[in-house]
Amino acid sequence: MGRKWISVNDKLPTSSGRFEVTIKGCNNKRHVEMCNFNKDSEIYAWGDRWNQVKVIAWRERDVPYLGS
Repeated sequence: MGRKWISVNDKLPTSSGRFEVTIKGCNNKRHVEMCNFNKDSEIYAWGDRWNQVKVIAWRERDVPYLGS
């Protein structure tokens, strides 16, 4: 509920890591998936050199359930 989507045009993550992202895919269809972000790479910031993706928005991941 407190995790709002952030447009990549407004702000990028301040650290490298794995984030929940909205992707603009084929035929401009949008979907949500997990993606790595590398803050030290201008070319391959989202994904990697083998799997670049068109991220349009991102947000922090949820903390996993740690119950019994």
